[in-house]
Amino acid sequence: MVSGKKIGFEERWQESCLLPGFSDHNPLYHYCNADTFLAIITNNTIRISDLTKMNDYMETQWGIDLILKTATEHSELTDDFQNVIIDSIKKAQTFTRPLAACFSRDKDVLSQWRAYADDGRGFAIGIHPTALDNINGVVGRVLYKSKDQIEFIKKKLSLLQVMYSLSPDKPADFDESDIGIILVQAACFLKNAAFSEEGEIRIVKLFSSEDGEDGTMIVDPADSDSDIHAKYRISHGRLTPFEDARLPDDKKSIVEVVLGPRNEDTAFDVRAALNSSGFLKVTVSNSSASYR
Repeated sequence: MVSGKKIGFEERWQESCLLPGFSDHNPLYHYCNADTFLAIITNNTIRISDLTKMNDYMETQWGIDLILKTATEHSELTDDFQNVIIDSIKKAQTFTRPLAACFSRDKDVLSQWRAYADDGRGFAIGIHPTALDNINGVVGRVLYKSKDQIEFIKKKLSLLQVMYSLSPDKPADFDESDIGIILVQAACFLKNAAFSEEGEIRIVKLFSSEDGEDGTMIVDPADSDSDIHAKYRISHGRLTPFEDARLPDDKKSIVEVVLGPRNEDTAFDVRAALNSSGFLKVTVSNSSASYR
C-alpha cells in the first residue's frame, strides 16, 4: 500500500485517503457464530477475509462501477484524467485483493442475527473502535445512499486530479497505480442501498497478488519482507483468502457481548469463558428479539 509515502503534497495525499467517518466512542459489533466467538476470545484475533467472496456478490465491484460512472459524468474532470482513472482502476484490480472484517453500530438487529450469527444462536461481540488501530488497515463507514456516495466520489476524484496535475512537484514514485489503489480502497466502502439496515463499519486491508520466487501468493504489502501472506479456508464452497489479525495484547478490546435470541448459553458461562481468556469486566447481555 502507498499510505506510508513521504510526499511533498502530504496534506492532499492524506485527504485523498480519507473514508466516511463515524463515532469512535461507541462499540462496534461483530456478529458471529459460537465457533468464531470462541476463536476470537481464545486467540485474541479478528479474522479479515476476501471481501469479494462475501454474501454480496457485487462487493467492491458495485463501488468501482459507480466510481467509473461518476468519473465520466463529472464535469470538472478533464478527458485525460478520466482515462487515467479508468486505466488505473483496471491495473489496481489485477494486483490488489481487499480483505475485510465487518461490524455493525447496532447490537441487536434481527436480520444480522439471522444472516451472520447462526440464525440467532451466536453472539454479537462489542469491540472498542480503537482496538482496530492494531490492524494495519483502514476503517470507515459504509455508504448506502446514492447522494452520499456521489458526493464522496466527486470530492475524492477532484482532489486526485489536483494531485495528478502537480507535476513536477509530484514525487517520482507517485504514479497512476497509486490513484487506482486509492479508488479500489474507496470502492470497498460503497454498497447497494438494499444492505443499508446493516449500518456497517468495516476495516479493509489491501493485500497484493504476487508471483515471486516462492510461487504465487497473496501477501501483506505493509510487511517489508512480504513474510505475511494470506491463508485459505473454504467459505460458501469457495477458496477464500484470510488473515487472523491480532487485537491489542491488553485484552481490553472486547467491552460487551450480546447473546443471540436463540443462544442457549448462560451469561455466567460466557463471562467465565471471557475471564479464562483474559477479558475481564465485559458486559454480557441477551438479545431482546423474540425470535425462535
